[in-house]
Amino acid sequence: MTSNGTLQQAMRVDANAPDMEQQSTAGQTRCRRPCRGSQLFWSIPFLLMCLSAEFAFSDSLPPPTNVAVACTSLGSCDIALNNGMTASVSDASRVTFVRAQAIATYGSLGVESFSSFIGFGTPAYSFGIAYVRDNITISAPLLNGSAGLLSIDYLLDGTINAAGMTGSAVVQVAILVEDSMTLVTQSTNTAYTSSISGSFRAPQSFEFTYGEPFRLDLCLGAATGRGIIPAIEPGSGHLTTFLCAPGRISGSGGGGTGTADFFNSLTLSGLTVTDSFGTPANGAQFTSESGTQYGPSGVVQAPEPGSLLQLASGLVMMLAMIGRARLPGVVTAR
Repeated sequence: MTSNGTLQQAMRVDANAPDMEQQSTAGQTRCRRPCRGSQLFWSIPFLLMCLSAEFAFSDSLPPPTNVAVACTSLGSCDIALNNGMTASVSDASRVTFVRAQAIATYGSLGVESFSSFIGFGTPAYSFGIAYVRDNITISAPLLNGSAGLLSIDYLLDGTINAAGMTGSAVVQVAILVEDSMTLVTQSTNTAYTSSISGSFRAPQSFEFTYGEPFRLDLCLGAATGRGIIPAIEPGSGHLTTFLCAPGRISGSGGGGTGTADFFNSLTLSGLTVTDSFGTPANGAQFTSESGTQYGPSGVVQAPEPGSLLQLASGLVMMLAMIGRARLPGVVTAR
């Protein structure tokens, strides 16, 4: 269970963060900036700052988003917003080489991380985060207004390798569902520490209300380097505020390498719905705010980039209209 307090903390803006650079290509937004130390923890507020506003969501569910984040321990981050853009970063020092990349679309998520280091004690790691959020409505004439259960399946394929005294690599898949009627937030977080390929089901079913929108978050995170560990629960030492981000312990020494290659590897492959008693809801209809076509087999068709750009443009216009009523230093969301 993820609390609103945890989400609000994730949205806090670092007032001392250095200036950012925003680039726009063919209507797509890419944001780059250096980040050092604890500033790696403000990935979500920076995403919203790239949209030129600080604001509070007035509706029960935030709008659809997809974002890719890549960062290293040597102080570089790349954040890419909108369909199909890749966040990529690479850094090197006398004793460390680290790189990461990530891509996020409504059809699939991908991340890759590599770290190689020698010596003792110096932080050496990289991570990639791919995150998608959508608002989905599942309707069935005889069930609308009643509670339902949703089981989520996904395909995941990738390789993990670690070598040396302290080399390590972790990949995590986090899923979050929030019902707009009950405002109950449910989440799962699964960590992988070895190469895998296959179909997986989220370890729990999620409650929703038929005929009403619910929020669905999918997050794929990979991290490699010195002292990288799984971080499952909120507040358990994630490298960033994204729930799928692995964690890190300090104080370990020695050289090593870590590789996690899960680029273009997570695909939503099944959405199985039943009533509250587990009886299948045959013929249920799926609609989404992003325009993505969902069904029992997962993502049937992702929206075209042009439709996503129109959605992003509309969001930017909305933010510009309310941007004057800024909250001092904090962005809140459910």
